[in-house]
Formats: sequence, C-alpha cells, structure tokens
Amino acid sequence: MADESQNMSTPSWRWAFYVNVPVVILGFAIAWRPVEETPRLTQEKVDWLGLALLTPGMAALVTAIVKGNNWGWQAPATLATTAAALVLLSVFIVIERRVASPIIDFKLLRHPQFLACCVLALTLGGFIALGSFMAPLYLQTVRNEIPYVAGLMLLPIFKHAFMVGYSGAMAYLLITCAFGAALVPLIAGKTASGA
Repeated sequence: MADESQNMSTPSWRWAFYVNVPVVILGFAIAWRPVEETPRLTQEKVDWLGLALLTPGMAALVTAIVKGNNWGWQAPATLATTAAALVLLSVFIVIERRVASPIIDFKLLRHPQFLACCVLALTLGGFIALGSFMAPLYLQTVRNEIPYVAGLMLLPIFKHAFMVGYSGAMAYLLITCAFGAALVPLIAGKTASGA
C-alpha cells in the first residue's frame, strides 16, 4: 500500500497546471460561434502608462517577497527589487490621480462604504490564503501525509467555499431580478458599514 501511494504522489506538482488546458480549449470551441463580440459602450481609452508602471511594479514586489528568503532580506538583489517596486508603484499612484481613465480610481476610496468593503474583502482573502497555505503544510510536514492524501483531506473545505460562492451568486441574481441591480451595492454598502 505504501509503494502504491508513493507511486501516485511521484508526478511533479507542475502537471496540475496542465489540467486546465483541455477545459480552456473546450470552452473556446463551444463559445467561438455563439458568443458575439461585446459592442464598445464607452469612449474611455486604455491607460497604457499606468499599465506599464503597475505590471513591473507588482512583479518586482512579488519577486522581492518570494525570493527575499533565499537571497537574504538585506541582499542587494532584494533591496533593488523592493526599491524598484516602491518607485514604480509610487509613480503609478501619482499618474492614476491625473489620467482621465485610470486603471484604479483611487477617488472611490473616499466613500466609506466602498472602503469598508475593500478592507473586509482584503481581510477575508488574507485569512483564506493563510489557511490554504498552512493546512497543506501542516498535513504534509506534521502528520506526514503524502500530497494526494492531504489534497483529499482538504476537499471538504473547498466544497464549502464553492457552496458559499455559489450561494452568493444565486442571492445576487435573486436580488437583481426582484428589486433591480441598483439595490445590490446599496445592501452591500449598508452591511459593510454596519448600518
């Protein structure tokens, strides 16, 4: 049994990224003809300058966080990528306040309801990401479970997450159909602000 389990866990974890390939191909094949091109409803232009600043800025920030432990947090490479991220993202914030069609409209943060929803979503996302990282690590390092067994043990968690997401989508559709789309952000804002 141990040998069989070992054989099932020997493939590299990278093969999991190829699982989506046939699904994407099938989706393109199904939607190629029935789905029509969405007409352009706005005259806003793409903020290419903001995009050119945001993309390398976030890439430098993620690189510094991911590689900092290997490079050393005071190593020149870590300090250089961190400095590059701070400079690029700072310039990005300044540019976004001035362009007509920003990628991120920071003026929205002035609204208490929107800011509360952002903070709530960020907090919940942080807890979910932490749990998704710590639970497999605990099962494989402390309880010595092989990867595929650890994945099977975590399936109930993701099942409940899927059910919560599905329930939220169905609630959105029901509220939209019954009361109109304008009521949804109003309810969300009042809920987040505790009104």
